[in-house]
Amino acid sequence: MNIQSLRKKARDGSLEVEHVLQAAIERQPGLAEELSSLSKKHAWQFESLQPDGRRVVPFARWATVAATYASGGFPELRKLLDEPDNLPFVLGLVESIKTSESVVFILDICNQYLKDDPQSTIAAFQIASSFNLLLSFKHAPVISDQQAKSIQDFLMALYPHAKSQVDRATVLLALRGVGDHSAMTFVEAAADFTNPWAATKQVV
Repeated sequence: MNIQSLRKKARDGSLEVEHVLQAAIERQPGLAEELSSLSKKHAWQFESLQPDGRRVVPFARWATVAATYASGGFPELRKLLDEPDNLPFVLGLVESIKTSESVVFILDICNQYLKDDPQSTIAAFQIASSFNLLLSFKHAPVISDQQAKSIQDFLMALYPHAKSQVDRATVLLALRGVGDHSAMTFVEAAADFTNPWAATKQVV
């Protein structure tokens, strides 16, 4: 996704978040400057919910995350997490980069969100979802046994915090990419699900 294509899509209204992320993943030259220019020109917003009640795509925040990664890679991206609202956007990019570096990045931050406060718990389940998207499907990056064990430990520690079927399913589905024999036992012992999640344990 080159700069010219981004500019054209922003102009005709066909730009999507995936286009911005793809340009970041490709580390397009001049992307940071172009996204800054487009953000000002098209009045992109940082927040989805606007003061008048409208909801918009927060392209300005996506642009910040994309530009940061394109310019400075994972080290600079990590700095954005000083602002908690950036986490879902950072994860949205990282889970799209199918490399071992992405796994290391998420592993480095995951345990800081295993806390009892609601905001940290929400973030932890977002991280579990990212592990699932990175590691449970084709073209998953290669990770070490120790990394797999660390992710499994995180997921198992997170599971008791689940308050809904969606959260429980998120954790168990993420185990597909990293789980060992003990994970199979853990899944079998988990409470059964009802529709639309009834097949979760079988799938895992």
